Amino acid sequence: GGLLGALIGTAIDKAAVSNGEERAAELRNQLVDYPFNQRMEAALREKLPSEGLSPQPQISVCNAPAATGTQFPSIGCSVAPATGVLVIVPRYAIDAKFENMVVQVNAHLIDRETKSNGKPKVRNRLTYTYHFNFPIDAVDGEKSEQTALRWAALGSAPLAMLLDTGVAQVTDMLAYDFSQFYTLNIRTTI
Repeated sequence: GGLLGALIGTAIDKAAVSNGEERAAELRNQLVDYPFNQRMEAALREKLPSEGLSPQPQISVCNAPAATGTQFPSIGCSVAPATGVLVIVPRYAIDAKFENMVVQVNAHLIDRETKSNGKPKVRNRLTYTYHFNFPIDAVDGEKSEQTALRWAALGSAPLAMLLDTGVAQVTDMLAYDFSQFYTLNIRTTI
């Protein structure tokens, strides 16, 4: 406990992060040239136009900071106030034990208006999370470092194919859900 316990805890956390970064380095190197954002944008541009969503959605691509908790990110570009804005936040990751790679999309249907003081007011109408997991077969007694090496051993092309499959799956789920349940003209922000 006390200050010594906190210092030891911090050292352990720092060592765990450092070990995780070392394990992830080769895997990260395999995916450094993978154009995730471009693939996600292309899939969304193809699948979002529909009678259930909008035959001609207005799509804006913005660089937004990562979402935290249940909050959705602020939009990193100039977008006018609107009702029924679909904010889509994509990402891909691998868990700390290197047992699962996931492609995920957080979709937030929001209403935006400008308050009298000029600041934006955002009301979140609903939030959905879509994810597609790729587990790697567990091997008894295998450590995380060895599992990470098995992922990296797949190579760049197979890893890119997995991510492409994940992009296709999560965008299919999103387009299906929204085209089935909502018949409003949505302005979409990615």
